[in-house]
Amino acid sequence: MIRKQTKAELRRAAKEARDRMAPSLRAQESEAICRRILSSEVYRDAKSVRFFAAIGSEADLSAAAMQALADGKSVSYPCVSGRDLVFRRIRDLSELRPAGSYRIPEPGPECPPDEEERALILVPGLLYDLNGSRIGYGGGYYDRYLEHISPEGSSFCGVCFDEQISSEPLPVTSHDIRAERIFTPTAEHVIPPHERSPHAEQNEL
Repeated sequence: MIRKQTKAELRRAAKEARDRMAPSLRAQESEAICRRILSSEVYRDAKSVRFFAAIGSEADLSAAAMQALADGKSVSYPCVSGRDLVFRRIRDLSELRPAGSYRIPEPGPECPPDEEERALILVPGLLYDLNGSRIGYGGGYYDRYLEHISPEGSSFCGVCFDEQISSEPLPVTSHDIRAERIFTPTAEHVIPPHERSPHAEQNEL
């Protein structure tokens, strides 16, 4: 019997694979992801778009954020507050400043919280599968945040490169919340509701 990889092993392998991408290719594929987001139905319907600031080799969504601002959307980014995330609205990307031990760019406390209910929430991940399951960095920030978001009117969508889509179901736990869509450079994967039902008893490590 082949041993399943642990989440820690999957995280490490996924990050190493993403880090090996040439910077020019990463920039090109980030632009492709931005185009897919901007052309999507969930973007058109959203009043607010909650982005993340890229660190390291993550997909850079700055081009999409600038277009969302130009389109009159409410644009916000996460701030870490203790063990939780708070999204604050910005008017320009220059309002983002590196903060915390990981120096992740985030809005300052002077930026107002994003309280819009019809939001497109773009979530980074090291791995996604086509059931919408996600493996993040292990801090649980997005899982805790999404637990308190009403599904009515808001869309949780994953963002990653094609290399970060797992062909095998990922290990999940009962508190993991699955994406309804995943944006990659080559596709907008729409996850049917029945595929997003948790199967923690089969997959939990």
